[in-house]
Amino acid sequence: LKALKGPVLIVKGDAKKAHRRVPVRREDQGWQACKLRQGTVWLNRCGTFGVGSAASWWSRLCGGVSRLVMYIILREEAWQLVFADDSLWATAGRELVLNSLLMIFVHVLCGMPFTWQKFAGGHKMDWIGFQLDYKRFAVGISEARSRWLEVWLRDVLAAGAVRVQE
Repeated sequence: LKALKGPVLIVKGDAKKAHRRVPVRREDQGWQACKLRQGTVWLNRCGTFGVGSAASWWSRLCGGVSRLVMYIILREEAWQLVFADDSLWATAGRELVLNSLLMIFVHVLCGMPFTWQKFAGGHKMDWIGFQLDYKRFAVGISEARSRWLEVWLRDVLAAGAVRVQE
């Protein structure tokens, strides 16, 4: 995109409740069972990202839609990045706005459930803890992630240990 020497548009989106969208195959449900109290077994029939089968099926679903988008766009200057349920689309060239809208539109046509309030676009933004700047073609840790890391490290040093769940 940098080699094109023109503006780059980036748009980010988030799938709504993605961790609860993928049904778990009946034969895999036993691997996600737990006993809450004597005589009661809880079965997770709709996967979460913490469970391998849900992540596997979600990545296939999202990957399939993303491949369809690239077949439609063909040779246009466009990139798609997906991390779990967070998507980023980057486009350049004369049709950058049209191509961005087209990529999102195809996802919507395929039934991708977006949280529209989380959509953002521009040349510079935070995405999954990183700050992306396509005017300077620079990437770094976002200010919010940096503050979180600073507080977390301070708490760990004060406690002298890290909790296993972290």
